[in-house]
Amino acid sequence: MSKASTLITRARLRLKDPGEKTYSRYEMLDYLNDAVDFVSMELIAQQDLDMIYEINHTSGEALPDNFVAFAGQHPVYTKNGLTYATDTAATSTTIRYFGKKDRVEDVEANSPFLSMYDPVLVQLMVIFAMNRDTGGIPADAEILNQIRQNIGVIKQQQQKAQG
Repeated sequence: MSKASTLITRARLRLKDPGEKTYSRYEMLDYLNDAVDFVSMELIAQQDLDMIYEINHTSGEALPDNFVAFAGQHPVYTKNGLTYATDTAATSTTIRYFGKKDRVEDVEANSPFLSMYDPVLVQLMVIFAMNRDTGGIPADAEILNQIRQNIGVIKQQQQKAQG
């Protein structure tokens, strides 16, 4: 896991902004968090097992902030933002869910992803920064598709290395 400051520095070099003249440190941290969310959602879409979290959930509580989708079927239902067990006698239920990685709160914090994802995070940060004033990223759709493919390749390499 790399430090956020390292990823930000690498993105700044590609943006030709090593002196923080165009993009503030906090703006770059926001772009890193956008990249973390993007990679998280791509891995969840690919049902990557590293994106599964497990909690002991008490009926009537809200799901965690990083919750995206249930991993499997669970005897619960959601109403008004709270989740309840269908078995009214159960006080708590173990729930497995797909969740996004935690956001990076400080430039000295570590990236939530293994370093093999660093090039993808940096590329996404650059794309987000370069599109700051354009209102969207349609011109970079091809690059984003390539990044999605790269995430799949990284995932496959990681699985081969583990098993």
